[in-house]
Amino acid sequence: MRHVDYQNHYDIKNAVESICIRSENYFHNLKNAKILLTGGTGFFGFWLMNVFMYLFKENKFNGKIYLITRDRDGFIESNKDIFSSNFVDVIEGDIKSVKLDKIKPDHLIHFASTSASETYNNIKQIEKIDTLYLGTKNILEQCGNSLKKVLFASSGAAYGEIDTDYKITEDTFTRLMSNNEKFALCIGKTISEFQISFYSKVFNYDYSIARCFSFAGEFMPLSLHYAFGNFIRNAMQNENIVVTGSGEALRSYMYVGDAIVWFFAMLSNPKNDTFNVGSDNGISIKHLAEIIAKKSNCKVFAKPIKRNEGNFVRSSYIPSLSKIKEYYPELDCWTRLNKIIDICLKKNIN
Repeated sequence: MRHVDYQNHYDIKNAVESICIRSENYFHNLKNAKILLTGGTGFFGFWLMNVFMYLFKENKFNGKIYLITRDRDGFIESNKDIFSSNFVDVIEGDIKSVKLDKIKPDHLIHFASTSASETYNNIKQIEKIDTLYLGTKNILEQCGNSLKKVLFASSGAAYGEIDTDYKITEDTFTRLMSNNEKFALCIGKTISEFQISFYSKVFNYDYSIARCFSFAGEFMPLSLHYAFGNFIRNAMQNENIVVTGSGEALRSYMYVGDAIVWFFAMLSNPKNDTFNVGSDNGISIKHLAEIIAKKSNCKVFAKPIKRNEGNFVRSSYIPSLSKIKEYYPELDCWTRLNKIIDICLKKNIN
């Protein structure tokens, strides 16, 4: 399967196999599942579909994926291998209004939101709220009592503008400014979280809410408002790496393949709760740039210009993982930062 948004393509066969080995204990609950997947053409969705394709070929997934996309023909043209495998039905429509007809999925993986590129290109902030609120409502009400398990990809943005260097726990008080449009994603995600919880009592399904932080790996966006991706693009093109601002902001990065394992755990065995998903090993943006530069023989330059972040800016954005490791002690961040950088730099263009 090829990701339609990014030009740099990698061979992720070994990564997918590793995900399947680590996730093997979760698959017996999902082998015959009928899964509705929203956001299936995004970063996470792309990886999930590659895993399901591998499982299908290995006869470890005999269920069905119903994938919603706004461009059915474009998805099929770019992913003929997936479409021809007959375990996926592609449904065209916007999640705010799409009609599911007679589809009765028993699992929902709800990853749809406004895309990173839409945010980068200054989509109206109200559309973020519309997509999350109306989309989540539409999907849940149509699925109704058929659902058994739901996984929702929320965001660390749901915590709001946290001004602290401490790791953010699920009990951290949310700082939400309802009169600041930069908080649209925060508002939209928290509304969707409420709906996931509310409708679980109406339709009697179990759920997991994953508050996702920062991720890196093959097929990550390289030309948007993500420092890691921008630095990798610079290194691939033998350019100097430019750090905008002071570079002192703290971030942490989880390998996307590790995150997929966590998602399978949370979908297979939901706890009706909210969990942080990400790495708890922080690093400054400047130090990240220096590591990537050293690995690619580039230089780092500071350029204090204003960037289009799309959302509010945080000096520190690092999750605490104490809660999820208590409920899912088998989970870990297996891939360390140096390995993630090496993976991203060693591209294999198909």
